[in-house]
Amino acid sequence: MTISQQHTPVVIVGAGPSGLMMAAQLLRHGVQPVIIDSKQGPTTHSKALAVQARSMEIYRQMGIIDKVLNDGKRGGGVQFNQDGEEVASLSLANVGEMQTVFPFIQMYPQSKNERLLLDFITLNCCPVYWNTSLLSLSQDTGKVTLKLQSGEDKQTITCDWLVAADGAHSTVRKQLSIPFNGDTYQHQFYLADIKIEADFGDKVNLFLSKKGFAGFFPMPDERSYRVVGNLPDEFDKKDELQIEEVLPHLRNVTQQQIIVEHTNWFTTYRLHHRMADKFRQQRCFLIGDAAHIHSPVGGQGMNTGLQDANNLAWKLAGVVNNQLKVSVLDSYAQERMPVAKELLNTTDRIFKMILSRNWFINLLKKYLLPVVLKWVWSKPNLREAFLNGYRKPVSPIAIAP
Repeated sequence: MTISQQHTPVVIVGAGPSGLMMAAQLLRHGVQPVIIDSKQGPTTHSKALAVQARSMEIYRQMGIIDKVLNDGKRGGGVQFNQDGEEVASLSLANVGEMQTVFPFIQMYPQSKNERLLLDFITLNCCPVYWNTSLLSLSQDTGKVTLKLQSGEDKQTITCDWLVAADGAHSTVRKQLSIPFNGDTYQHQFYLADIKIEADFGDKVNLFLSKKGFAGFFPMPDERSYRVVGNLPDEFDKKDELQIEEVLPHLRNVTQQQIIVEHTNWFTTYRLHHRMADKFRQQRCFLIGDAAHIHSPVGGQGMNTGLQDANNLAWKLAGVVNNQLKVSVLDSYAQERMPVAKELLNTTDRIFKMILSRNWFINLLKKYLLPVVLKWVWSKPNLREAFLNGYRKPVSPIAIAP
């Protein structure tokens, strides 16, 4: 599909959750963006799962929170298991109820988030130009020039501002030569969306052992779970691995007789923790995975992208509409880079501890960790700090309806 206008105020590259949220927020503030994506359409896989309080608040402002609440599942808490035995159980019910009307974590898969946001922008007459790739870009003091390809057709358009929401392998970031510093975790991991005979309830169940770890995250459907875990070393170089080959390892880690009734999705992957050196270069901005990626500890990946978009959109719209000075755009990186850096550092430390095979750390995980967790969760102020970590920093203007 050819883009009709040759010049537009804002082009968004990438129609995942971050890019779609960026488009939705710009539309709310009276700016019609152009959004492109090299994929054929929105994802059909669940991918990211947890929606945190701040993201729920954004959906409420948009008037679409009921769909998130009705089509998702509230996480009841986190249960820690060591060698198959429960060692600690933390309730997430009403954590931070004095600070937010959503004092919980909602299990609402990325595929549903994308469909929700896509419906929103479609109703506001903003199409996504699927199957459209960015070939190259250049910018000067007045505009950004983009060369695009859709099928066999090539096209050149210009825009005042460009927002890169094109993921960890961001073409925009590479075109701008912005370093993406960090590392790749040594081990290979698996992810499975499965329906099982057992019922772990509405809590996230984390299983730790010397053999590795596995996490069961409840999904909206009954007895359906997202399972993530590390693979044994002997699987590191094995291609086209099947879930049946992983089940013996999963059973060893959990000490549970896991019986799979149905597999919706199974994949293996490597995890990275990286962050761009800068989130803005002249007229181009990076948001979401294009700007930062980290381990899945805490379920913050999709949420940080949604919140990046929410932070930048109202500022960019204010500049486009001549309501705010261009200097306000500097605050995007000033506010979001510290959040990303803190999140990367925190999740990296926790994830390395979970994966550690050091005998002393394993002793700490087995005997000290449960005591510390129970003590921390018994303190209301520390529970509130846990929630605050998912909501800051938020500009007063950014949360205005």
